[in-house]
Amino acid sequence: KHFRTGELHPPRQTYWHWPIKWGSKPHMIYLKIRFFFVKKPLIPILCFSTNSLCNLRCRNCCNMCQYRTKELQFMDSFEVMKKTLDMLLAALDRVESIHLIGGEVMINKDFAKLLDYLQDSRQIGHILVITNGTIVPDADTTRALKQSKVTVYISNYTPAPELAGKLLFYELQEHFKKHGIRFRAQNPSYWYDPWIQISDPTKPPYRITRVGSRKDAEEAYRACECNKYFVHAFKGIIGTCNSMVMLPLAVPEVPFEDISVDLREKDKDISTAELTEKILYLLAKPVYDMCKYCHFPTRPKLVVPGEQIKD
Repeated sequence: KHFRTGELHPPRQTYWHWPIKWGSKPHMIYLKIRFFFVKKPLIPILCFSTNSLCNLRCRNCCNMCQYRTKELQFMDSFEVMKKTLDMLLAALDRVESIHLIGGEVMINKDFAKLLDYLQDSRQIGHILVITNGTIVPDADTTRALKQSKVTVYISNYTPAPELAGKLLFYELQEHFKKHGIRFRAQNPSYWYDPWIQISDPTKPPYRITRVGSRKDAEEAYRACECNKYFVHAFKGIIGTCNSMVMLPLAVPEVPFEDISVDLREKDKDISTAELTEKILYLLAKPVYDMCKYCHFPTRPKLVVPGEQIKD
């Protein structure tokens, strides 16, 4: 729902319309029938981090960039991204849509190469590029963004007064229209506060300020948008949401899920069959330990999107 806010330019049917039109239950039936024949999972949405660096420092970043210390910062080369994606795609049937996230993806110098690789992959149905609307892409990236699978989603941070003069929200839309790039500009709106309550992002080491019960975890899991539809990949670590992947890295007191996958360290020599089994087990778990830290169902507070941290 979040990525369907704002008008699509140019208007046309996109990959997410058919499961929404059919409803989630028929879509899940389709996935089960397909799995019966292929024996590999089809992933509706794979969120893939190209880098952690960002030219903004948003207080309520849903990708938890505000908690990424210098030790967690990374900028993957095309070769590193391709190796991770090759391993993942070999273990999967298909990815309906890959969401490219950062940091800010336009900062990555190999971003155009990555788009070309994904465009040529027969296992990738759609590419969604998520940008903060502060960078007009260079000529090579503009060329790559014009490809048939690509849609750009421009986050709308115009309600944040401190970003006046830095945002290129409207200029970017004109650039995309001029070059025939499909995009969707987010409607101006306020966001809910972060799903995970962590201590002040300006004062590491960080700690969790809210831990729920087992019942809270089950409630959060049932309400979660990531449940059964998302897989996140951050620096080779695979989970079903960015909190599962990022939270243990940012907060030492939080352990990794025992079923998490790390393609660059402990699982770098894993076979394709073993990786398929690990991903299936990850998706089939009825509730995750990490869900006890999430208050997704009861987010009571609205915050200004793009509000910057003042050190």
